[in-house]
Amino acid sequence: MFRSQTRCAESRTPLSYMTCPDENASIPSFEEIGQGRWLNRPEFHVPCLGMSLIIIILYLLELRVVLSYRKYSPFTSTFFRIWTVQAIADLLSLLCYIIAFVRNMPHTWGFWMKLNATPLPSILGTMNGAVVLSQMIGVCIISLNRYLKICKPTSELTVKFDSVSTFGFSLLILVFPTMTTALILFPGAPRYVYIMGQSYVIAACYQNPKMLQAFSGIASIMCIISLFISTICYGQVMQNIAVLNCVKRRSHFNVLPVESHV
Repeated sequence: MFRSQTRCAESRTPLSYMTCPDENASIPSFEEIGQGRWLNRPEFHVPCLGMSLIIIILYLLELRVVLSYRKYSPFTSTFFRIWTVQAIADLLSLLCYIIAFVRNMPHTWGFWMKLNATPLPSILGTMNGAVVLSQMIGVCIISLNRYLKICKPTSELTVKFDSVSTFGFSLLILVFPTMTTALILFPGAPRYVYIMGQSYVIAACYQNPKMLQAFSGIASIMCIISLFISTICYGQVMQNIAVLNCVKRRSHFNVLPVESHV
């Protein structure tokens, strides 16, 4: 997650800090972090562009349908209000991910050619890491949303919150991450830099590299599993959206709509 202040920092080879034998490697200072000298890697990976664009298109289609039916049940329920907030958050993270591509394109190819056996710690140091983490959090929120909707007694309790506006739910869900990141809007506010897993990377790189590789592989597998879970969930959502569109067309011909559940 970091670039050493010593001999590793002088190397121009991406990810060379992961194999540097210097035992005196240390965490970069705030000055180095601010100047960007500690991170000489791209913030975007070309193979992920197609997936990001597909997700954005699907989200926009789903949001269009949800907003079109927002006056009808069950789209006025707590379930879809939480879903709408999560969709907007995912769209913003993906847009930031794509924007980061423009100024990092020259470094992308060299990054992939020199990628070592610890992909997750390396990727977490880039913009891709932020997207991976946000999607993992998104899967957690989706799972929680379905739990609150289906399982008792939460399924009965959440009905009482259906009268709360979507804006109110947005504040309830996003207030904590907003408070923790709002400091960047104030130039005089203190800066807190947390590089995920930095102490573990230090110990594993110089003492037990195989342990770090195993940890990286397990974490990468978990991210891939989360991706498949999201794909299955949104596939079911799209099927139900198709059913609802069919019901809407029938209603134009004065045909009683078939009851459907999303």
